[in-house]
Amino acid sequence: MMNERDDDLDRLLFAMPLEEPPADLRASILRGTIYRPAFALKLWELWMCGTFAALAVWLAVLIFRGGGAAFVRTLSVLGATVTHMLLVQNTWLWLAAGIGAAFWLLILNPTPMPAPFFKRYARR
Repeated sequence: MMNERDDDLDRLLFAMPLEEPPADLRASILRGTIYRPAFALKLWELWMCGTFAALAVWLAVLIFRGGGAAFVRTLSVLGATVTHMLLVQNTWLWLAAGIGAAFWLLILNPTPMPAPFFKRYARR
């Protein structure tokens, strides 16, 4: 009984008139995906602009709300925090470990060599 209803439904669906796709459908899809123009800014440039804009807004709000004294207090707290972080011995240890790892990865170059170049240098 269920199959009969499905058959009727299938016949009704297939009997419906379909619209023709637009003539430039494929071209518009390609234009919107792989042929789209490159962005004017790279991702890191966009992050940098956003960071500077956020800092500028924060600085303007800080100055307008509390004047210069609040700004100087905030800078002194930030300076004290950075100084405290740099005086902790573990900070220098992890900083040295990070720099060493970055230098090691720079020297190691873990990207594999493409096959045609590898065949060229293989022993015969």
